[in-house]
Amino acid sequence: MKRFIQFTVIYSIIIFTIFLIQLTEINFYIIIKTLVGTIIVGMIFAGITVFIKTMLRNSKNK
Repeated sequence: MKRFIQFTVIYSIIIFTIFLIQLTEINFYIIIKTLVGTIIVGMIFAGITVFIKTMLRNSKNK
């Protein structure tokens, strides 16, 4: 679970930074909306990453 949170934070920061660079006008509402979306996408990526790592670890143990 700790790894999942770490990956979520890392992916969220990367995606959010990329989006901020592409923004031309800074709008508070857009930033809040983006932050929420970024965290959700980050969690999805983290879930996939942790799932793959767990599968690899399980296949090595067999």
